[in-house]
Amino acid sequence: STNYLDTSTALIQLKDKKSAVVEIKKITPFDKIISSRDLAHQLRKSTVLFGVAFDVENNDQIHVNPATGYIIDEDGIVVTNHHVVESFTFAEGVSKLAMGIATDEGKVYLVTEVLSTNKDNDLCIVRVDTRGDKLTALPIGVPAQQGDEVFVMSHPVEMLYYFSKGVVARNHIAKDDDSSAMYVR
Repeated sequence: STNYLDTSTALIQLKDKKSAVVEIKKITPFDKIISSRDLAHQLRKSTVLFGVAFDVENNDQIHVNPATGYIIDEDGIVVTNHHVVESFTFAEGVSKLAMGIATDEGKVYLVTEVLSTNKDNDLCIVRVDTRGDKLTALPIGVPAQQGDEVFVMSHPVEMLYYFSKGVVARNHIAKDDDSSAMYVR
């Protein structure tokens, strides 16, 4: 048996784990204001390169589609976009090898399961096999309010560990029923 998520299991789990509750060990946010330089340094430790490795027909190289993920529990729970994980389940003319993450330190861990997903909000929470390593989880604080200054570290097209700042323009308003919600405790 393999110790990583295959495409057929991923497809099943994307359907079965819709809006499932995920228990994590929350990390307390910083108790003092830190400089944006120090914040960027801290965010790099919790921001991962999330990738789907695949083999293309008639090509002897392995390709990786990079995306952004964030470690939310030191034991290997990572959040990324639903479309990233969904892309692992289908593609014409390619053989999917594995889906995994790479840390800022260059350590690579394979995804073992989908824990929760929400297509409407384009979020997916997965577990990776840390092989006993403890990862640096992102502190999760109170939701930012409209007008709050926010900082983001991500991997937009070909720009790894891109650090930017902005202002919350609006907050997402959930539907009356919780069918589109995704919960982390």
